[in-house]
Amino acid sequence: SDTLLEYMPREQILAVMAHELGHVARRHLVWMVAVISACWTLAGLIADPLAQAIFLDVSVGGTDAEIAELARWLALTRDALIVVAALWMFGWSSRRFERQADTYAVQVLSARAGSTEATPAAVDAMVGALGAVAFLNHVPRARPRWRHGSIQWRQEYLRTLLGRTHANLPIDRLLAWLRWSALLLVLLALLVPRVA
Repeated sequence: SDTLLEYMPREQILAVMAHELGHVARRHLVWMVAVISACWTLAGLIADPLAQAIFLDVSVGGTDAEIAELARWLALTRDALIVVAALWMFGWSSRRFERQADTYAVQVLSARAGSTEATPAAVDAMVGALGAVAFLNHVPRARPRWRHGSIQWRQEYLRTLLGRTHANLPIDRLLAWLRWSALLLVLLALLVPRVA
């Protein structure tokens, strides 16, 4: 925004731009679709059998009307659990995508300085950019946010990158596992009903 451009130092603006480029370079939008699909699928795989087991256990000896009412309430409860679980899993995943984009920004700024390790200037630029965004938008640094995490959480993580080489970082390994697990789960969910 114009406000950010006016008040943030050049290196912080570059950090914000590199963060956004990180989402593109790491194909986060495409992988987010796979992850949210996997979250819904996994939540359904957990909640549906649980609801069926409860239904079978408590419906024994009930009248047809009682069983129909129980089935309706269990279906509503199951659907609510699926929504809550899927949104929780998606929020957790989304915060890791943000962390990877923050990391990418540090890597880009460090590489501009000719380093294959996270430099103090690059880390400070991204930490400062997050702080400036929070300040200018009147967002408390410690306030958790569903998809992005708290500014403080992100800043503390960024400080752990100081001096670390760009290759094979834990966040990259975690997201590689998450992406491929999500894709495999979605593919299995698509194939299993056709086999059955």
